[in-house]
Amino acid sequence: MGADSQAVLGYNGPGPFKVVNNYLEGAAENIMFGGADPKIRGLVPSDIEIRRNHIFKPSRWRPGDPSFAGAPWVVKNLLELKNAQRVLIEGNLLDNVWSTAVVLTPRNQDRTAPWSVVQDVMFRNNIVKNAIGGFVVQSSDDEASSQPTQRIAIVNNLWLGMTRGFFFVTSGRGAVLDDLLIDHNTAIPVGNSAYLVEARIARFRLTNNLMGFGAFGVTFPKADEGLTKWLPGAVIAKNALINLLDTADGQGVTRNRPPDINQAMYASFPDSAAAGLNADGTLTAKSPNRRTGTDGKDIGVDFAQLHRVMTGQSSPN
Repeated sequence: MGADSQAVLGYNGPGPFKVVNNYLEGAAENIMFGGADPKIRGLVPSDIEIRRNHIFKPSRWRPGDPSFAGAPWVVKNLLELKNAQRVLIEGNLLDNVWSTAVVLTPRNQDRTAPWSVVQDVMFRNNIVKNAIGGFVVQSSDDEASSQPTQRIAIVNNLWLGMTRGFFFVTSGRGAVLDDLLIDHNTAIPVGNSAYLVEARIARFRLTNNLMGFGAFGVTFPKADEGLTKWLPGAVIAKNALINLLDTADGQGVTRNRPPDINQAMYASFPDSAAAGLNADGTLTAKSPNRRTGTDGKDIGVDFAQLHRVMTGQSSPN
């Protein structure tokens, strides 16, 4: 107690690493790569495979919960990468955390490893449940020198019970995040922002996602800066924004939308019935989000593919 603890921690080995078919509890971070500087100069934990694990935090660790056991554990997130490259995260159930579920933030933790980096990460075909936030990506370390984050893909994941937001992109010392793909995710309900961007992103692609809009919607530090400053050259297309808040004024679908956002980028729906959305994230038979993606598929998760991967019927490419 009073210090970070993990179920799986790696920082001083080159890899490859394989974490497959486990049930993992950890108070601070259930799985983390990085977190301390490697003793070998230039070392980045590499070729990491995290597949078909149940990654969970018991509610008895949460103060205020009826089941709280009284031990004041340091609780952070379910999965964090601080120094890692060539990472596949697929077919996992990440469940129950009272903070952000997934954190991708380069850290030169002890100020001796400026080569630290998070790059070439594929987060695909996972289910994330019961978290305050879905994921955070930071463009570089904001306290010490590191390499910029690059080539991150978040594809075909189901995010259920996101009480604050789907994703957040934060800045590290003004670095530009290079190549962030977010495609075919379903993230509901979302109470705050669908997403918040506070860092410049080159090659940002946000396509075919179904997201709760929240109270503040699509958020930048200043609403009139929007895509021009923070997301130059972005590809944003065929996303569905759904107001899932119980608000009388229905402002969830119109509030805080930068002026350069248009209907080709997002379709807005006043509630789940209009969007043809079931509580579990699936679409109704007559949903207007069926077969309307950039690839002709449904907006949001491909549930058939997700099921195949989660049950071990489909292997990673």
